[in-house]
Amino acid sequence: MSLQQPTRVTQEFFSSYRERCWRAGLPLAVLHQRYDEGNHTGLYQHVDFYALYVIRGGRGLHVINDHPYPIRAGDVYITPPGSIVGYRDYRALRAEAFCFQAQLFSDAELDALSTQVGFHNIIIPVKDRKAESINDYQLHLTPPHDLAVEHIVEDIVAEMNRSEAVATIIVRSLMFRLLIYLARVRSEGPTTSITAETSINSHHAAGGLSLTDILRICESRFAEDLTVSQLAALAFLSPSHFSEIFTREVGQPPATYLRGLRLAHAQTLLRTTALSITEIAQQSGFGDSAQLSRAFRTALGITPRDYRARFRSQARSLR
Repeated sequence: MSLQQPTRVTQEFFSSYRERCWRAGLPLAVLHQRYDEGNHTGLYQHVDFYALYVIRGGRGLHVINDHPYPIRAGDVYITPPGSIVGYRDYRALRAEAFCFQAQLFSDAELDALSTQVGFHNIIIPVKDRKAESINDYQLHLTPPHDLAVEHIVEDIVAEMNRSEAVATIIVRSLMFRLLIYLARVRSEGPTTSITAETSINSHHAAGGLSLTDILRICESRFAEDLTVSQLAALAFLSPSHFSEIFTREVGQPPATYLRGLRLAHAQTLLRTTALSITEIAQQSGFGDSAQLSRAFRTALGITPRDYRARFRSQARSLR
């Protein structure tokens, strides 16, 4: 997966962290959070990115998706896209928040992360399922692991301050190394892997992005320029593994499913509105009227204009 300029799906990250992104197009920002003492910082939503929190000092409550989690120095955990977060009742709290998108990593790296059981165990779900403690999801570092993580964090920050082009590669490598290291520590023993066939369910247990969540994203945002790669990134899977699982469980590839949603919406607009073909194409997620016409011919054997005319003719005959 090559690093590209953000699409509409990923634009929120760059608009929020443009000044903190060390290099344009690299979806990674490090926030040095320092809160002396207070009751509430307010809430913020991680719209389209993950955030790795490394608590360096102090204590408090981290309210994540309406659930207050007690945190202290040494705690490490990840919040997935869609999470709503804020600190409460904090004192001398120091944390590093690594905000990143899955596009930071290559397909091979995503596959490696998705097969690390420990990785899923440090992701707090968007929809909390009666967790009594953050211990269900986070990792508390003890010596010598806390020192090892501190060194990697310091190396990442140092490289982000360098201007050389090679620093981009080093930062990506260090972030991948950090996540793998944390996953291995969390697994408490030899690295255990899971198969691609169970990856989406495992991500649901950890990050809330189940197949149902992905389908809801498709149903609510099909008019956007959604791609299979972007959907796979939200599930933290490579496009190939994501497509394999989606096809097996839904019965059709994700691109076909999206095209079906767009086509169904276009049919509704043709029947119920006087919008032009071009307007309908744009509101249904097709790039232009030509793409809409090709989709209609492939699926129905007629053009959108013919479809509208036939419907109106049938409606008049029923009066």
